[in-house]
Amino acid sequence: MNTPTPKILASLRSADRTDLDGELRRLTEAGIDGLHVDVMDGSFVDESWFDPDFVAGLRSRTRLMIDVHLLAEDPASLVDDYARAGADRIAFHLEVTDTPGSLIEAIRAAGTQPGLVLLPSTPVEDAFGLLADLAVINPLGVDPTRGLGFQETTFERIGRIVAERARRGVACTVQADGGVWEKTRDGLVAAGADELVGGYPIFSKEDYAVGIGALRSGD
Repeated sequence: MNTPTPKILASLRSADRTDLDGELRRLTEAGIDGLHVDVMDGSFVDESWFDPDFVAGLRSRTRLMIDVHLLAEDPASLVDDYARAGADRIAFHLEVTDTPGSLIEAIRAAGTQPGLVLLPSTPVEDAFGLLADLAVINPLGVDPTRGLGFQETTFERIGRIVAERARRGVACTVQADGGVWEKTRDGLVAAGADELVGGYPIFSKEDYAVGIGALRSGD
């Protein structure tokens, strides 16, 4: 059986933000499927990156899908701003809210597709009841709150989500993010990841098409 070809999203944390027009042109010409923006509030994680103006600047420059990942303690306060800025998808962390269903509804009401992100320490089963309401689910391969490396349990966690998705007959995208590179690519795709988020494996190449192609095909 042939393994499906994943979509590839470029993590803009690794991009040259002093030459955003050039980076977007190179990514588009190289065949990238979308852009991934890690929004950090300086609280959930120490860093603070990518305000709504940055996303609005992307939207004015490209038709590529913009996937926003809110690494934030209060994602509800950010949804409307990033939706207005032009995000196509907004994902939040399950760990920061007791009412994920309400936040998913708020994201949809803002005209944006909802997503859910899980730290490696959060059981994937905690999200199973929400799968039907999500556009994307992302069981992170690394823990940005602790600075740990890639967790080998990610392969099994993705597999469990994919199996539950099939059992429930729903169609949410399973995204792999964190520790995605050539050596983890095959395991992530074999486990069932539909999308791979890559930063260094793309932007470290002189020709972005080489990095994107390696993640997409495994060659």
